[in-house]
Amino acid sequence: MQISCSVLGLAAVIAWPLFSSVIAGRVRRQSPLKYDLPDGADLIVGPYTTNFRCPETYGFFADVENNCRLFHLCHPLPRDNGNSHAVPIQVQHYTFFCGNETIFDQLSLSCSYPEDSIPCENSPDFFYLNDNFGSEGPSVTDEDLARVQTLVAKYDQTALNK
Repeated sequence: MQISCSVLGLAAVIAWPLFSSVIAGRVRRQSPLKYDLPDGADLIVGPYTTNFRCPETYGFFADVENNCRLFHLCHPLPRDNGNSHAVPIQVQHYTFFCGNETIFDQLSLSCSYPEDSIPCENSPDFFYLNDNFGSEGPSVTDEDLARVQTLVAKYDQTALNK
């Protein structure tokens, strides 16, 4: 009887992570402790932190803590097939880096030179643009561009004053 109890206990330990990931309302994040970047990535982008956690929404996100040298693709897997409003049970997290002294521009969702990008520290102000994926309208509106113009003008003025 003691052997069967220990086997049952072992089965419970093995099954718990599988069961706990499907409890209603619980989201399991697939975020590695260390980003899965190619060997030597730190030689290109310099030292980096691994603190970014994906939100429960789809999109590309600049990593401000890493000066936008890294960016992340977050992909929630819905609980119910085809229901985009279902609570995700898992968020897949992919990390990429920009090379050649470029940074991730949250407006264009591409790597570009800092002088051609929105200021990195303002990237979270444009995370909402990810909501435009799958919509039939423009991905960037005139209002978005007006916001960028204001930021770039302030950024350029600050750079001139240094």
